[in-house]
Amino acid sequence: MIYLFMACICVFFGILADMVKARILDGNLEYASPASIFMAKRYYLILLIMAFIPLFYIGAIRYFVGIDYTTYTNYQIPHVLNGDTRVKVEYLYKQVIYLGNWISNGKSYQPIFVITQGIITLFLFLAVKNTSKDTGLSIWIFVCSSFYAFSLSGMRQAIGSVIFLYALKFIKNKNLKMYVLFLVIAVLFHSSALIYVAASVFLFFNLKIDYTMIALPIIYLASNIIFKIILFISNLTGLYSDYFTGVFNVIYFRPVQIFYILAVSLSIIVILKITEYQYDDKVMNFMLSIQSVLSIVCALVTIIPSSSRLIYGLLPIHILLIPNVLNRIENKELRFSIKIVVYLIYILLFYRCIIIGNYYETLPYKTIYSGINNFLN
Repeated sequence: MIYLFMACICVFFGILADMVKARILDGNLEYASPASIFMAKRYYLILLIMAFIPLFYIGAIRYFVGIDYTTYTNYQIPHVLNGDTRVKVEYLYKQVIYLGNWISNGKSYQPIFVITQGIITLFLFLAVKNTSKDTGLSIWIFVCSSFYAFSLSGMRQAIGSVIFLYALKFIKNKNLKMYVLFLVIAVLFHSSALIYVAASVFLFFNLKIDYTMIALPIIYLASNIIFKIILFISNLTGLYSDYFTGVFNVIYFRPVQIFYILAVSLSIIVILKITEYQYDDKVMNFMLSIQSVLSIVCALVTIIPSSSRLIYGLLPIHILLIPNVLNRIENKELRFSIKIVVYLIYILLFYRCIIIGNYYETLPYKTIYSGINNFLN
């Protein structure tokens, strides 16, 4: 339950930060002195930082928590430090390994995990600060959707995902050069971030979520035909052939994920219709298009090899998308009631995925302090 306790602390400070931010944006400080405005902005930043410190600390002091903690400790990190080029670790994460090993003078790998958690937390902090309209809910989704657990295991991929979320800021600012730059940085941490490069096509047209959901039954019924077309193109070009006919041809997915994604899509459609959304927000349109792609993946999940990887690559968009969609509801009482329901739903999702399913083997939680005690004993 440490993850839920951590999330509650983070949400508490996130809500306080948003309350201070609302005072600033709503003009309640219009007639205040410059010193008062400065202090309000400082309080906001301090509260926001406090909302993310537990996310960093709990991840930084973990000890053999998460599947990849063991694989990195026993395989990737030693091979990278020994100069073994057969191990696939992207350039920027190699630098993290070298830096962490230098800090510990080769005595411990823990600084590598601390730096990794610092990078994930920093870019998540920047993404939420710049794009989310509800800090508390964004953090709650990050933890309870199991992405926090995923970040303790699939660390490089998690870094790529949060850098992408931060890069959305530059779409809003119409600075595509910086957007592309941060996508390149994400790819240099993990090649799976190439999926965000491909998704960038939706910057130029909208894949409307309501039309996608209407077409979903047809896509599902035509899945065998679609598979044959994709397989033909793959064989013709040689691209990703191993994923369809080789060792990576593994069909694996979790039904709870499919239900969750489709339920989110339907809920978003209802809210957008009620609030009469006009598709006039470029960042929102982009996130909605990615949600549409997630829904299509659900329809084709039985024919897409390693579909769970694709889902987990795109799923972090919910950290920003869901709070921003809910924020469109103008009636404060209705918005508050729906958010309470959303919080409760994510508790159930957390219980199913982490408490029961123990996704990514993040339970039982152990710290470096328990590791030291075990060593001494």
